[in-house]
Amino acid sequence: MAGFNRNQVADINRNARPNSSESAVVARGRRFFSKADKQRILQAADRCSVPGEIGALMRREGVYSSNLSTWRHDARTHCRAFYNTVHRHSGIAYMTPHSVHHGQAGTMQATRQSALDDAFLKNPNRFKGKNPRPIALPRAVWINPPADEKSAPQQSMNCSLNS
Repeated sequence: MAGFNRNQVADINRNARPNSSESAVVARGRRFFSKADKQRILQAADRCSVPGEIGALMRREGVYSSNLSTWRHDARTHCRAFYNTVHRHSGIAYMTPHSVHHGQAGTMQATRQSALDDAFLKNPNRFKGKNPRPIALPRAVWINPPADEKSAPQQSMNCSLNS
């Protein structure tokens, strides 16, 4: 603004702003996304298949691509750090996937059995007079089991040269 010094310009700008009571704009802080929000948005992003669809999703939800990357990284880290090494799964006799995969389940099973034997010797009435046994380890654990070879359709191959 020509002819005005800095202080005068600051006063003009300060006076040009509406009072907070007159203003319809509400100041907002950072947006918080709950775990359910993050999961919902990530699943919607994974379903996007048309070019531009993921951009529309991000604009609609008010997120950046860096949010999606960070949330995916956090989910992978959780899976590696907690779910595979700390969390004990009922389907694999309350062992961790890490211990089963690396062959430590048998040793852990023996340790559990010795602890149960000690508890039984100290107080057999607690177990109704029967020696307790830990849950048996499964023979095989699959997320997606392979198809049985017996149930797969058998096709004979005619490989003779004269046919």
